[in-house]
Amino acid sequence: LNIARDTIYLYIQYLEKAGLITLVRKSGQGVKSVRKPQKIYLDNSVLLSVLSDLSEMDSFAGTRRETFFANQLSAVAKIAIPPRGDFVVNNSFTFEVGGKNKNRDQLQHADNNYWALDGIEIGHRTTIPLYLFGFLY
Repeated sequence: LNIARDTIYLYIQYLEKAGLITLVRKSGQGVKSVRKPQKIYLDNSVLLSVLSDLSEMDSFAGTRRETFFANQLSAVAKIAIPPRGDFVVNNSFTFEVGGKNKNRDQLQHADNNYWALDGIEIGHRTTIPLYLFGFLY
């Protein structure tokens, strides 16, 4: 980009304040996490659809799911990126976001772990249909 790193961070802050992106920081880090986000998502999945080629939308399924989850939960809770899993909510609940055939091994030994899965209609125990998070906003 041929611009200073501080300028890039400033531009990212402007995009976040404008509501175009959502910054998700790593959990458990102090001052460093304020400066450098772990992940940057478009603010909502509709923006992802508008800005990408429709023929490639299937390859963005995971990103679309995580974007939706981050958008819905960040409106009502504090989200961060944990060492294991996709998101930690309010420093207590670890979530793995995926499709209906998501491998369950990633969070096997974690406490308070949940799966937010796309393509299912009914949840069971720690499995929650992803679409239900849309009711939180």
